[in-house]
Amino acid sequence: MNLDQFIARWNGKFCDVDGSYGAQCWDSWSRYAMDVVGVPYSRTNTRAGASLPHGGYACNVWHNAEAAGLTQWFVKLPANATPQRGDVVFWEYGTSPHTSSHVAIVLENRGDYLYVLQQNAPGLRDPTNLSNARKSGLLGYLRPKNAPTEPPTTPEPEKGFTLPALIRTPDGTIGFVGDNGELTPLTSMTEVESLQATGIVGPYVDLPDRLVWNTLTAITARKIAERK
Repeated sequence: MNLDQFIARWNGKFCDVDGSYGAQCWDSWSRYAMDVVGVPYSRTNTRAGASLPHGGYACNVWHNAEAAGLTQWFVKLPANATPQRGDVVFWEYGTSPHTSSHVAIVLENRGDYLYVLQQNAPGLRDPTNLSNARKSGLLGYLRPKNAPTEPPTTPEPEKGFTLPALIRTPDGTIGFVGDNGELTPLTSMTEVESLQATGIVGPYVDLPDRLVWNTLTAITARKIAERK
């Protein structure tokens, strides 16, 4: 499987490789490493342990890359390296907003942001999706030694789309909407403001009273949000 096929297979879907703790960012990395790079499952884990920096968290894959033998398939690069398509990017534990660390697949370098394939972004619990992620707190990269050299062919979202969009429904519920049109409620405006500060969600919009919530409504709301 190549990267484009991997994106087509998982975009908009939850990926749970180990059946533990739900669909985590680590699961997306593990699936990518196995299906696209050819890494055995056992080499993709976070090797939880007291002697390791952050055992059990995604960032520990990068910290432990040499000991786990991942350098057979990847080149380990620091945070100041120039990212390229297909790199696996890691954010450090305890950095804002990645307090529990994070991992994603790089699709494009966009200055202060990376355009990535990721799931379970900080605070979102979202399925695998194409979205922007701030470089703040970035730890480093693992670059596949079989990295593709062909030009990117990943389909971009509709111009101006922010994934996901924030909305407020007629009953007052505030939440975010993914590609599948499902609404995931948020608990407070403080949480909304925190997510907006990350740069990976857009402004929220109020939906008119008596508007029926469905996929079409979700798409319309997202387009309205982009015009704000």
